[in-house]
Amino acid sequence: MPPPAASPQKSPGRAHPLWAVTALFSAAVALAIGAWAVVDHYLASRPVGEGELFAAEVTAARADYLTQIADGVDPEVEVRRIRNRLKVESVSIIDSEGFFRYSTSPNWVDRPLSGFLAGALERGAFAAIAEPIEDTVATDGVPEWEPGEILYRVLAPFEDGGGLVVEYDISALLARRARLAAVQPINIAAGVASIALLAGSAILVLARQGAQRRASQAALERRYLEERSTELEEHNRLLDDARSKAERALALAEETNRIRSEFVLMINHELRTPLTSIVTGSELLAGNWEELEPPTRLSLLQDVVADGRRLKELITQMLVVARIENRSLQYELRHVRTDTLRSRLSGLTPRTTLWPSDAELAPLLTDVDTLAHLLVSLADNARTHGASQVDIKVSELLPFDPMVEVGTRPKEALYFLINDNGPGIDSEFVPHIFEKFEKRGRASGTGLGLYLAKLMVEGIEGSISVSTGQHGTVMAVGVPRWTRQVARVAS
Repeated sequence: MPPPAASPQKSPGRAHPLWAVTALFSAAVALAIGAWAVVDHYLASRPVGEGELFAAEVTAARADYLTQIADGVDPEVEVRRIRNRLKVESVSIIDSEGFFRYSTSPNWVDRPLSGFLAGALERGAFAAIAEPIEDTVATDGVPEWEPGEILYRVLAPFEDGGGLVVEYDISALLARRARLAAVQPINIAAGVASIALLAGSAILVLARQGAQRRASQAALERRYLEERSTELEEHNRLLDDARSKAERALALAEETNRIRSEFVLMINHELRTPLTSIVTGSELLAGNWEELEPPTRLSLLQDVVADGRRLKELITQMLVVARIENRSLQYELRHVRTDTLRSRLSGLTPRTTLWPSDAELAPLLTDVDTLAHLLVSLADNARTHGASQVDIKVSELLPFDPMVEVGTRPKEALYFLINDNGPGIDSEFVPHIFEKFEKRGRASGTGLGLYLAKLMVEGIEGSISVSTGQHGTVMAVGVPRWTRQVARVAS
C-alpha cells in the first residue's frame, strides 16, 4: 500500500482543484481502512501461545486447578481433566522443590524440572519455551513422544511455590496458527474498499512513482537482509543442536565403553574363579585319589559341586537377562492361588521361613513360575550379602515408605515381604541397586541379580519396594490380585 501523497502546491491566487481535494480524501480514507484491516489480520493471526490469548488460557487452567484442589478433588484426576479440556499433550504439577509431582505422563513423576523453565520456577515467573524433550513422554502408559521431539512447554507458577506445566505438540500449534492466519472475509472486503478508494488518488500515486520505486527497492533490500539474518540464526541454532547431539552421543559412547570394560573384567573374574576351583579340585582328586583321606576327598568334591552350581547360576542369570532384553521371554498372567505359590517356594528355598499355610489370602493374577523364581532370587541375594535368616511374609498393605521402588505398584495388590537380618544396604548405594552390573564394593556375583529381579517384576506388572537399615533389609514384591473385574475381563 503506497504512503500518503503530499498535497500539491497551491498556485498563487488560485484554490486547490476539486480533484486534488477528492484524491487526498480518498487516499486518507483508503489508508485508514487498510491500516485497520492489517491490524485486525495481525491480531487474528497471532501464534497460539503468545500474548494475552495464551496467558489467559494457561492462567485460567491454573486458577481452575487451585479451586478444584481446594474443594478436595484428587490432583491426578484434575490434571487429566485439564488435559482433556484444553486438548493438549500433557499437564503436570510441579512442587516447590522443582520436581514433577502429578502428571498425565506417569513416567515423569518424581523427575526434576530443568533448563529455562526451572529458572522461571525459581523466579516465580510465567514462562513458555519450545524445546526438544530429553525423555520419552508417555500418556496413560503408552509412549507418545520420543526424545528429541519438540513440545511447546508453558509454566504458570503458584504463589506458594511450584506451578502448572502445560505441554503442546509443536505441530498442533503450527496447524492452529495456520488456520488463524488465513485471510478473513472482512479483511478481503476492507482491501477491496481500500483499492477502490485508491483508484481515486491514482494521479498522485503516479506523481510519486519514482519515490515509491526507491522506497520499494529499499524495502526489498531490507527484507533480503532480514531473511539472510534469519537464515544465519537458524543455521547457528542447527549447529548448536548438532553439537549438543554429538556431545550426548560421545558421552553415551564413553559410558557404553566403560560398561563393556567393566563387564569383561567382571566376567573374567566371576567365571574364572569358580572354573579354576573346579579344574584344580578335579585334577587334585584325579591325581591323588588314593593318597587323600575320605574327609578330604568329600570336602574337595563338595567344593567342586558348589563352584559348579555357582558357575551355572552366573551363566543362567546372563542368559535370562539376554532373553528378557531381547523380548524372547514370554509371561503368562493367570489366576494363581497363594497356597500353590507357597508349595512351589517350599521346594525351591527350604532354608527360608514362609508365611503360615493356613492363611486365607486372595488369589493372584501373575505368572507363577516367574514370581517363584523372583522370590527365591531375592531370598538368595539376601543370604549372599550376609543375612543368616530370611523369611517371606504376606501383607495386604505396604508397611513402609519405600527408599527406592521399581516397576508399577498395582492398585489392588498382595505384598510378599522378604525380610532378612543382614547388615543392610549403604544409603549412597540404595538408588543404584537395580542397575545393571552394579555391585557393593568387592561383593561377589555379576551385579545382575537385582537387575534381573527388576526385569521380572516389570514383566508380571508388579513392583519391588525397598527399605533398609542397620538391622536388615525388607524387599516388598507387589503382585496384582485377581479381582472380580479382572475375572470379567478374562472371561
